[in-house]
Amino acid sequence: MNKLTPLAVLTSTLIAGCGGGGGGGSAPAPTYSLEFASFYIEKASSSNASCSVYSEEIFYKEPDPNKPDEEPVVDYKNVVLATKVISPSVRVAIHDSNGRFVKEFVPGAAEWKNGKLSFKQSEIPSNGYLTTYQLLQRNNIVFLDAVSYQKSFLDSSMIFTTPPATLPEDKSCVTTGVKPPKFTERKQTFDDRGEPTGVFGFNSPDENYWSVSPLNAEFEIANKPLLAVRYDRHQDDTLDNINESESETRYRALREYRFITSANLGTKPLELKEIGDSTSDDTPQWVPPQDSTLTNAKLFVKYSGYSYLWQTLPVVSEQFSYASSIGGSNYYLQTEGVFSNWGFNKVARVPSLSNGIDESTTLSGLNIPPYSPLSLSACGTSTSEVGTCLRTYQQPDTGNAKIQRNFVNVDDNAGGQIRHTIYSKPTDFLGMFSFNNNVVDGIWSDQLVNAKVSLLYTSDSKVIDTLLESHRNPMAIAQDTYNDDTNVDSFGFLVTDYEASSADSLLSTQDYLLLNNTLK
Repeated sequence: MNKLTPLAVLTSTLIAGCGGGGGGGSAPAPTYSLEFASFYIEKASSSNASCSVYSEEIFYKEPDPNKPDEEPVVDYKNVVLATKVISPSVRVAIHDSNGRFVKEFVPGAAEWKNGKLSFKQSEIPSNGYLTTYQLLQRNNIVFLDAVSYQKSFLDSSMIFTTPPATLPEDKSCVTTGVKPPKFTERKQTFDDRGEPTGVFGFNSPDENYWSVSPLNAEFEIANKPLLAVRYDRHQDDTLDNINESESETRYRALREYRFITSANLGTKPLELKEIGDSTSDDTPQWVPPQDSTLTNAKLFVKYSGYSYLWQTLPVVSEQFSYASSIGGSNYYLQTEGVFSNWGFNKVARVPSLSNGIDESTTLSGLNIPPYSPLSLSACGTSTSEVGTCLRTYQQPDTGNAKIQRNFVNVDDNAGGQIRHTIYSKPTDFLGMFSFNNNVVDGIWSDQLVNAKVSLLYTSDSKVIDTLLESHRNPMAIAQDTYNDDTNVDSFGFLVTDYEASSADSLLSTQDYLLLNNTLK
């Protein structure tokens, strides 16, 4: 099965722009309500079947050397679950727009009751930040792990995950959150029109299932339509490798297609539509970017509100398949690569496929800020309370980016470390934060071990939500192996594995441009 992961990156429980000031009249002042949950790992069983799952890992039995062609047999599965934490070992701070420490709440404070922290939204200054963090300190050696969210990206009610915690034996799991539907294993034979050569299969919003034979192609179906497809077959395609992830990255001419539901399946061979059945169908020309280094290009189509892989495109000019019955406004081009030292992920609806797709100079025509290596440098206290700023790019953004994710990992070479993610409005020079601790604040002038800045352009609030929630690795957090990963937020938003994968899938048909700059 080919897992769809358009972004390493990246479902929606946040509504961007909900933070605000106090209300008028006799209405109560709006508040923020925060809860915390910690991950833990258990072997999947009937006793935890009702729990929400945030990640899973499958373990297989040792293969029988006498049966080399036998399919792997599942031995057991580990799942990452979550439990609400009543007395979390975390702190919540308020910072102003320049990273100045305003105040903090610690468990036991009057605002913190039964594991829930509530306070007035007006306590966060305009353009200020909410920061959740954990501080471990022994003498002059500290480790600080923090995530900060600028006020405009907050919702009134939020559940944050925490770094690894010591949990009681009698913990109860979280059961809320969207769970995956029940998938049914099926087999279907295709009508091959008398020519059995090709790749036959079904593309779904969740997985792609391919076969090199039209007979009894195996797949899984739930409650979503499927896109039945027939692609050209490469000489080295086999039943064993066709569902490996590398197979999906290769260009294949799409010959036939059809959207179906379970009602269309059965013992009768499935008939598909040929590209060319309609006089409006075509095989236009694809022209890849000439102003950037392209690593991946795919066409997706939107159908019934879901995203489906239509065709992988090559990094060189080639023809692609256009079916008029899909609708000219339902095709989306996803590209990934490097442009002027920026890594980029871009999805855009293709306005007119009849004339082909020409991406030769698309990125050059956009207002993208000049790249700069990520670095920490001294700056005035009017920009940063601690006098240290992160240079993110050379000049201010003029392209109307909506949000910026900034990750820094700073080491003092003596065991002290700051690991901090900051979600901010776009800025080319970001002030680092004070934590009202001389040892912590003194580390900012030391070595920048690794860092990453992501700049998002979009008019779709759901894409912003996905960026805020996609930097997750529950398994790594539960195992405490996430520290050096620039893509993981320790205090992220609690979303199930299925919610996250569904949001990632939808990104394939949502317009956005994401720029990435990484220091490793």
